[in-house]
Amino acid sequence: MASLAQKRSSDDILDVPVRPRKISRTQKRDTRTSMQEVFEIEVKWYSDERIGGDDRSGTSLSDASTARPDDDDFDEDDYEEEGELNEFGEWDWLEAVYGFIYHNASASSEAHQREIGSCTAKMVRRGRMSYNFHDEIEQPTEDLAQMGFTLFDRYGRLKSESKEHPVKKGSGIWGDELDTGDILLIERIYVGKPHRRLGQGRAVVSALLEKARSKSRHFFAITYPAALLTMLSDDVRNTTDQEKDTTYDREKKIAVRFWRAMGFRRIGNSRWFALAGDAVHASHSLAAADDYDPPATAHAALRKGIGSLFGHLEQAEDALCMQKLEEYLRDVPPRPPPLELNGHKGQHAPPPSRCQLKAPTPLEAAMSGLERRRTQFDDGLRVHPVSDRFMGFSDAEVSCLVHLRSLTNPSSLDLQRLKFGCTCGQCIDGFLSPRMLHALLAQAELHYDLMMDEYYIMEDGNFFVEWNDYLTEFPPQPICDNFRTNKSMRQGFANMFDHVATCLRREVLPTKDNVLEVVRSAGEWPPVAKNYLQRGGTVRAVASVVFELAMKEDEWAGDGEFAETFAKEIAPLPRCRNDHEFGFVSGMCGHTRVSAMGPPLDDDD
Repeated sequence: MASLAQKRSSDDILDVPVRPRKISRTQKRDTRTSMQEVFEIEVKWYSDERIGGDDRSGTSLSDASTARPDDDDFDEDDYEEEGELNEFGEWDWLEAVYGFIYHNASASSEAHQREIGSCTAKMVRRGRMSYNFHDEIEQPTEDLAQMGFTLFDRYGRLKSESKEHPVKKGSGIWGDELDTGDILLIERIYVGKPHRRLGQGRAVVSALLEKARSKSRHFFAITYPAALLTMLSDDVRNTTDQEKDTTYDREKKIAVRFWRAMGFRRIGNSRWFALAGDAVHASHSLAAADDYDPPATAHAALRKGIGSLFGHLEQAEDALCMQKLEEYLRDVPPRPPPLELNGHKGQHAPPPSRCQLKAPTPLEAAMSGLERRRTQFDDGLRVHPVSDRFMGFSDAEVSCLVHLRSLTNPSSLDLQRLKFGCTCGQCIDGFLSPRMLHALLAQAELHYDLMMDEYYIMEDGNFFVEWNDYLTEFPPQPICDNFRTNKSMRQGFANMFDHVATCLRREVLPTKDNVLEVVRSAGEWPPVAKNYLQRGGTVRAVASVVFELAMKEDEWAGDGEFAETFAKEIAPLPRCRNDHEFGFVSGMCGHTRVSAMGPPLDDDD
C-alpha cells in the first residue's frame, strides 16, 4: 500500500510519533530482530451508501506518516458484509464509525499483529432529521440521547444559553454555527496499558477526524471527556470511596487534557467538548490554557456523607441538629462573593476570577426546569420529546415566576405570556407569536388565491380534488367526495382559507369561534362558506391545513422556503420561544396538533 506522502501534500500528512519500547538484551544480541515497532490505524465507516470499508494506515519508526488510501483506492474485496457492525442501518441519518489500533512486534512481519486499542464514534447527518431532532436522536444509543437533549433543542440547534448567557456560554466561542452541520460524536477511546503514552490515542482520533473531513464538508466533532470505569476497576479495587473519587477525578482531568490537546474546546459551561471541522473557526485560535472551566463549587463536598447526616438528624433535637450541621459544614469552602455582571463595585476593581462567577439565579433555575418539563418526559426507560403536547405551565408555576420576576399587578395578558412561555412580549393570547402569525397568514392567503385564481381548477371537481390533494388531508372523506360534484362546496372550502386569513390580519387567534364570527359578518353571496359548514365541513379541517403548511415551510421544522421568500418581511419581527411550536399553537387554538414527528397528534394519545 502506498504511503500517504505519495498521495497527499506534506500539509495533509498525519504525523503520528511512535517511541520504541525497551528492547531486551536477548533481542539486542539477535541481529535478526528488528528494533522497529509498527502500529497500524484502521478506520471503518458504515453508511447507507457503502457498508463497511477498510481504511488502514501503518506507522513505524522509519515512517511516522500514516498510510491511508483515498476513497478511489478502496478494493471491493475489502468491504465487510452488511450487518457485521452496522447495527444502526435503520436510521438513514446515522453512520457508525470504528477505529482500531493494531500492533506488530516487528516491522518485518504481520504474523503477530493484534488489536491493542479502539475508538467508536457516530456521524449524525443532522440535516436529514433536524425537524424531528429530539425524537430521532433519542432512539439509537444513550450517548446520542444525552448529547442531543443536553446540548441541543428540539430542532438540533445549540441551546441559546450556551450562546448568550453571560456565564453559561463559557468562553463564548460557540454560536449559531453549531446549529447546522453534521455531528461526529466520539463516544469511546481505549488503548491497552502496555501501549499508552505512545501517541496511539492521538493517532486513532486524528485518523477518525481526517476520514470525517473526507466524508463531510461541514461537521463538528463532539465528545464527553471521562474515564471508563471498566478501565479503572483494577486501580480502585479495595480502595475507599474517597480514594475512588480521587482516582476518577485524576483520570477525568487527564481525559480533558487529552481532548484539549487534540483541539477540542468546552461547549459553554457544559461537560461536553467540540472541535470545528472548519479550520478558521474561533475555537482553533483559543489556547487550551484559556479554555473555560466551570468554577469549583461546594456541592461536591456537600454530597459526601449527606445521606448518613440526614439519618442522624431525623431523630435529633434542634441543638444536636445545629451541632451536627456545624461539624459537617466545617470543611466546606465558603461561597465566593457574587460577580456583579452589570458593573464593578469600584472603578478600578480587578477582573473577577472564575470562581466568582454567579451560580444560576432562582429565576434561571426555575426557567431551566420549566423548559425541561416543556420539552421532555423521562419515564425511566427513555426520554420522550413532548413539546407538541405542551398545554402551558400550572398556576402555581406561573405564580412562582411572577414572584421571581418581582412583577407587581401583572395583567391577565402578562400572566398568559408567562403561562405559555412567550419570550417576545407580543404573543397574542400568550402563545401566537408575530413570526408564526406571519407564517400562517402567508399560507392562508396563498392557498386561497391559488384555488380562486384559476377558473378551470374551480370548475372541474375531479381536477380540483387531485390538484389540491395536499389540502384535503383533514376534511372527512364525505366532504372530499362532495368537492368532486358540488362547486359551492369547493368555493366554500376556498373561502374558508380567506376567513382564517382575516382573523390573522385582525391579530386574533384563528379559533373556531373567531373564524365563524368572520364568516357571519362577511356577508357572502351566495353564502358558499356557510354551505360548506352546513354540509359537514369544519373550521378545524381548514385551520389545521394552514398550520401544517406553515410548519412544512418553516426554517427549522420544514424546508425553510418561507424564511427565504419573506426574509425582508420577517426580519423586523421579534424572535420568540414559540416561533416554531406549530403543534403547541395549533392545539391551543382548538385544532389538530400538527407534528413534524409524524402523523398529527390527537389529544387523547
